[in-house]
Amino acid sequence: DNGTWKGPNDYTYSSSWHQDGKYPYQRIGGGDGMQVQIDPRDNTVYTGYQYGHYNYKDADGKNHPIHPKHELREPHLRWNWQTPILLSVHDPDVFYIGSNKLHCSREKYKNFKTISDDLTTGPKPGNVSYGTLSCIAESPLKEGLLYTGSDDGLLHYSANSGKDWTRISDSLPQHLWVKEVLPSRHYQNKVYTALNGHAWDNFQSQLFMSDDNGVTWKRIGKNLPAEPINTVIEDPNYSHILYLGTDAGVYISTNGGKDFYPLSNLPPVAVHDLAIQEENRDLIVATHGRSLYKIQLEPVYQSETFRDSLFKLLELPQIKYSESWGKLNYRWETRVPSLSIVFFSELNEPVDIEIRDSEDRVLLTKSISSVKGYNRNDVKLEFQENPSDNLLQGALHKYYLSPGMYTVHLKQNTLLRTQTFLVK
Repeated sequence: DNGTWKGPNDYTYSSSWHQDGKYPYQRIGGGDGMQVQIDPRDNTVYTGYQYGHYNYKDADGKNHPIHPKHELREPHLRWNWQTPILLSVHDPDVFYIGSNKLHCSREKYKNFKTISDDLTTGPKPGNVSYGTLSCIAESPLKEGLLYTGSDDGLLHYSANSGKDWTRISDSLPQHLWVKEVLPSRHYQNKVYTALNGHAWDNFQSQLFMSDDNGVTWKRIGKNLPAEPINTVIEDPNYSHILYLGTDAGVYISTNGGKDFYPLSNLPPVAVHDLAIQEENRDLIVATHGRSLYKIQLEPVYQSETFRDSLFKLLELPQIKYSESWGKLNYRWETRVPSLSIVFFSELNEPVDIEIRDSEDRVLLTKSISSVKGYNRNDVKLEFQENPSDNLLQGALHKYYLSPGMYTVHLKQNTLLRTQTFLVK
């Protein structure tokens, strides 16, 4: 029960906090930490723990409990272990929470009204709540255009803030967990849904798209491996780019979901949530048990110019020179610079990397594996020998780059790509 935590998105893991005593993350909730929604006006937080017990934490840090009750003489409400919540992007005073029904407050955390009947197939015997809502979504293009999904496979749609509901899952595979429902941020009638059958020993990736608010569905991502899908999001800039989190990693599609490729060199771990920090163009990846990761999306946007290329080396970053490279005066470790090399490949073939100085002398050679799709390799710029006058000696007889221009050679079979980078 590790609760809910907050921290800066630019934090890079470092052991130095053991000495400083300033760990950057702070715990803001207990229990089995569940979903979080943040009011963009004042950064106040909605968060909670298992089975629908949420709180609104106001600007003074005071918690206001949120847990709607059933009406007198009606059956008790059923709450999913990870009860879904949603703060409206159109009006941050409007807050939704789902039991087996959908509840709405137009006063943040007060005076909830139930705005639906039971949106599931009903209760089932057992010691865990079942027949509960598992996701809630509102169109970012139209206020009150709502979708819900349930753990027993039902999807519903309302075009009028919950006054009327239509079931839209009859043509989909039945009884699977609805892990995600995503209204498009580019087209009002488009919606995606991800179904997850791992509880029934069904490990297929099941992703569907509709252009008519769920009246008809089309299966997409048919080239995905047998990995249950947990989350899907659209790129904010390109309607044809999708990102997908599965039980084994992150995938990207640049053609509207027709084909997906692995996005990064993440460890093989379940990805439970994805979000895009639009200002910095970062994809935030939340894993189950391996913490948070941040992926720079600039290489993805660069790739829009070479979508038909078999092998492409993306733009290399500039490296800021530091006199502390290789020195032992840092408290916990020797500082070693690295170069992030991002490339796209249509082949599952090894790749050879060379780094050369301005006089074309080879400083480093390295062979790496690659997968079909986007690949990233962080090359340590630390050398055992000094074949060039441009290298500077650090501690332990190792060498580091001096300011100047260098070249990366990337080769896969007969395909060669080169690009320069600057140490400044």
